[in-house]
Amino acid sequence: MKKQFLLFMFFACMLFSCEKSNLVYSDDPNYPTVIKKLNSATLTDLKSAYALKYKYFISSINEYGFCGDGDVNAVVENPPLLNPIAQPEAIVQINNFVSQNPAITGVKSNVDLKLTLSCSDTGYWDNAIYWFGSTGDQYIDTIQVINSQIHFQIKNRELRSCVGNWYPTVYIPGKFNIDRDAAKASLLDKVVWHSTIAGVPYSATVTAASLTASTTHLVVFPNTFNNQIELRVTWQINIPAPVYYLIFVDVMTGEIISEQPTIIS
Repeated sequence: MKKQFLLFMFFACMLFSCEKSNLVYSDDPNYPTVIKKLNSATLTDLKSAYALKYKYFISSINEYGFCGDGDVNAVVENPPLLNPIAQPEAIVQINNFVSQNPAITGVKSNVDLKLTLSCSDTGYWDNAIYWFGSTGDQYIDTIQVINSQIHFQIKNRELRSCVGNWYPTVYIPGKFNIDRDAAKASLLDKVVWHSTIAGVPYSATVTAASLTASTTHLVVFPNTFNNQIELRVTWQINIPAPVYYLIFVDVMTGEIISEQPTIIS
């Protein structure tokens, strides 16, 4: 029995090695950019200082030191009901907050924010008037950083929430190990899975035809892994019908960093 177990482990290791053998490991010591969690003492101090400085804020600082959701049990002072601010004032207020807090927003220059605002002044029990603002995604030159919008909320005349962040440093390698064509070729014959509305799984296979019809963009994908954020530069490959899948392939290692269906069955 022990001999059979050892043989099984040997072949399992061989199989694992074979699966990994087609990956190209980056020899660039600067890649990827890694953001580690703060230690608990540092995070507690930052949150306390933040709460004192912004007494109306319902948001706080997350474990990586960026703007994040607040404690649902926190008691926060309500902004007084005053004359509402106009859109230009709301924009100035948000821009001032961002420029004063580059470490927690990750924004180096407000010029690139591309802020959009919407106002709501009805349906609230306390007659409060809200402005809701969002930035566009961060770009490193022409490369989009996925899911990097920052969201703001103003209640009455006070900024009340900032959730989300850009990244102050994003390293883009000068030379990629995996080009666009190689990334697409690595997906040939890959089986992906969907689910019907009843929860029944079904598969689709990536074919040469579906790869030819796919679209590819270079993006930065913030990947949370092992208690850290890795800013992976990836080929975002959008495969149309009948596969309907979005797959992110690392430009340096060839790894699939993330994949998801693009339809809801």
